[in-house]
Amino acid sequence: MKTKKTLLLLELPPPVHGVTYMNSILHESLAMKKGLVFFRLNTAGTIGEIGRLTLTRILGNITLILRCWILTLIHRPDKVYFSLSMSTRGLARDFALLFFCLLLNAKRIIHFHGSRVFDAYRKSFIFRILFKLIASNAAGIALGGIHLKRIKDELPPCRKMEVRTIYNAVKDIPAVKGKIPHDPLRLLYIGNISAEKGIYRLMESLEGDRCLLSVAGAFYSGEKNRFNDLLNDAELRNGVRYVGFADDEAKKRLFAENDIFIMPSLLEEGSPISIIEAMAYGMPVIATDKGCIREMITGCGIVLPGDFGKSELNLAIRACSSRYGEFSEEAMKRCSLYYGKNRFLSDLQKVFFS
Repeated sequence: MKTKKTLLLLELPPPVHGVTYMNSILHESLAMKKGLVFFRLNTAGTIGEIGRLTLTRILGNITLILRCWILTLIHRPDKVYFSLSMSTRGLARDFALLFFCLLLNAKRIIHFHGSRVFDAYRKSFIFRILFKLIASNAAGIALGGIHLKRIKDELPPCRKMEVRTIYNAVKDIPAVKGKIPHDPLRLLYIGNISAEKGIYRLMESLEGDRCLLSVAGAFYSGEKNRFNDLLNDAELRNGVRYVGFADDEAKKRLFAENDIFIMPSLLEEGSPISIIEAMAYGMPVIATDKGCIREMITGCGIVLPGDFGKSELNLAIRACSSRYGEFSEEAMKRCSLYYGKNRFLSDLQKVFFS
C-alpha cells in the first residue's frame, strides 16, 4: 500500500521574518517525521533582497522550480503545504512550483500567513485567476478568528473551502514572574525597519522625557539613511537608541530589560511573531489595529489607530503604565494558552495526516 505523503514547501532563515520563523519550528520539529517531505524555497539571503528582481534571483527561482518538479514526480505527494505569496509575481512562482502537484491533483494546504492577500486579490486579475486554480482542491489555515472571517468573506474561492485557525507560536515560553516596570518606562520595537512598519511615525510621536525607546531590526533597502537622519534629531537623540539586528539571544535580553512592546505597523499584518515573543515575557503591547493584532492583544495591551499621532501614542503609554500588572499577567496567560509550540505542531499535524 502506497504511503501517503505531504510535501512541505518552506522558506527558512535567513532572512528571519514571520514566515521563515514559523517554518523553522516546523522543520526543526518534524524533519524526521515519516510521511513528510521537505523542500527549501529560499532565494533571498537578507531582508533587503526580498522583492528585488535580479538576474541571480531569477536564475535561482528557475532552479528551485525545476528541483521542486523533480521532487514532486519522485514522491507524488497526496498533499502539498505552502505559505501563500501575497503579490502577483510571488503567486506566479507559487503556481510554477505547484504545477505538477496540480496535475497530480495533490490537495493544497494553503497557509495564509498575512493580510495583504486581500488587496492583491481585489486589485489584480492575474492574481485572481492563479488563486482560483490553486484553490480548486484545497484547505486553508488562518491566523485567527478575524483573519478566518476575512478569508471567507473576501476570497470567493475560499467560501466552500475548509479553513481552520492555527495560531502562530514561539519556540520557547520563558518562566517570568512579577515583571516590574522601570522609571522612565522602557519601550521596545523589534522588527524590520521601513516606513511601512511605522517606525518613523513612532519616533516622531514619542515624548522622550517620559520614556526611552530601543529599536532592533534589519533595514529594508534604502531605509538606513532616513532612519539615521531621524535618529540624529536633537529631540530624539536622548530618547531613542538603535541596538542593531537582534538574534535570539539578543531578543531574550531585550524583552527582559524593557517594559512595553510597540508594533506601530501601517501594513496589513498577520499575527506578528515579535508580539507573541513580547507577550511571553510579560510585556504589555501597544500596536496598530492591523491584521490579527486586536484579537491577539485583547486584555493585555492597547490598540492604536493606523493614523496615530503623539496624543494617541502617549495616552496608550499612560494606560499601559497604569494597568501594567494586569496587562503583564494577561499577556503571559494568553501566550501560554494560544501561542505555544506544541499546540501549533499538533494542530498542523492533524491537517497533514487527516
